[in-house]
Amino acid sequence: MRRLGLHLRLQTTLVDVIQQALRLNVDFFQCFLTLKTAGRVVPLNSSDIREFIALRRKYFKEIFLHVSYWVNPSTMVYNPHKLLKRELALAKKLEFTHVVFHPGSAKGAHSVEQGIDALARMVNELVKKEPEFIFVLENVAQAFPSIGGDIEHFRLLLEKLDNTDNIRFCIDTAHAFSYGYDIAQDNSREDFIKLVDKKIGLERLCLIHLNDNEEPLGSHIDRHAIIGEGKIGLSPLKEFIMHEKLQHIPVLTEPPVVSEEELASEFEKIVSWHK
Repeated sequence: MRRLGLHLRLQTTLVDVIQQALRLNVDFFQCFLTLKTAGRVVPLNSSDIREFIALRRKYFKEIFLHVSYWVNPSTMVYNPHKLLKRELALAKKLEFTHVVFHPGSAKGAHSVEQGIDALARMVNELVKKEPEFIFVLENVAQAFPSIGGDIEHFRLLLEKLDNTDNIRFCIDTAHAFSYGYDIAQDNSREDFIKLVDKKIGLERLCLIHLNDNEEPLGSHIDRHAIIGEGKIGLSPLKEFIMHEKLQHIPVLTEPPVVSEEELASEFEKIVSWHK
């Protein structure tokens, strides 16, 4: 049975997040550990941690941390990545299984290759120091100096990794469309799936971020829309995730800020496709 999930927004405490996941009846969820407004890791006391772990062990086999956007793995400028270290330390305590991150911007690099080299050094270090996590690299909407918009970047990255056992990938439909991959059209959608298989390998995909985009094809702007209300459209997104080669991959949607009632409706839309 395919697993379906939601990105849940961290508003107050992580216990509230996992309780919302239970109310929405998701198979798994993704969230940040850094408060967006404060730019710091969410404070937790020992009681919060115990309650979160108890619920996580009882109801969820896998949960996904989305690394903060302040973390930049591809930079060539010295960066001790203190925020990432704090996030991973907390994720370990809370028994998160997967860590999703954008490759970031190749600050200080003069070429894509230099940026990918910097990213490879960072990923090799993470895999060596944090073997308990599956690290998941996500494609992005932006062009160079950002890394990871062009699927070819991930092929080049794989060649530079010491160990790929704990490395997986996530395809975000809104990011792909905004970068320039026209998944709204049947032929080019098929071509994109073939490209991902050729460059990464579909067996390395462990997650699809199913999102529509308010911005047009090739805009390089990442602005999520409610599924079916953006430039990609309802039918193409359904055709994408229900493709015969992708049906085994877990799906998670990351809608814009909406009420819990609207969030439930968005999730039920995806659930209904699988009934």
